[in-house]
Amino acid sequence: MNAVIKLTTSECAKKQLLLKKLGSPREHTYKYFLKEYLLEDDRWNGWIAISEASEYCSSRRKEVKGKPFGDPPREFETFRKDKTPCHWEEKRDGQNKYVKFCIPNEDNILEKDHGFSCDIKDAKLQESGYKCEITGLSATDGKLACDHWFPKEKGGESEKKNCVILNKIINEKKNNHLPVDWFCRHLLKNFLNVCKKMGPIDDIKTKLIKFIEGFE
Repeated sequence: MNAVIKLTTSECAKKQLLLKKLGSPREHTYKYFLKEYLLEDDRWNGWIAISEASEYCSSRRKEVKGKPFGDPPREFETFRKDKTPCHWEEKRDGQNKYVKFCIPNEDNILEKDHGFSCDIKDAKLQESGYKCEITGLSATDGKLACDHWFPKEKGGESEKKNCVILNKIINEKKNNHLPVDWFCRHLLKNFLNVCKKMGPIDDIKTKLIKFIEGFE
């Protein structure tokens, strides 16, 4: 008879978070079999090899559908980096990559404190999916920062409606500029300069104006 393993309070919380992230995937999809794999023998609670998890999912799909997944390791990485960024520890052993599910630690995700309360920082991280709200980059692509969208130097308050999650480098570039000024002088200007090098930009300008006017 298998021994019953009792989970600690923190492990129970971690399992509930993982189940929430996995949701209720459609039958025989990659995430469906991944959920099956992670919950079997509580694999989620330790280090797992991405190659082993992917092989399991492909084998199970072949059993029920007659053919495996096309690129299972990429499917796993999509779930890990796009759907659950900052929720995995990672290590390598030779050619094998191992990962372990965890509850994100704010100290390991965010750059220095910018005056926002812990509740605001936590709420904004969850709302943003632990990603930069401008670039979509997660903390695995560089630390994040809680930024005063309207700078403190220009009267911006340390409240939730003035807090945005930005990639650390983007945050440093924005510095104390007003949002629209920063975007136009740097990001938009750089984008248009690249377009100009590639050829006439009249059509680009027209499309940008049309997009902005139609944005709601």
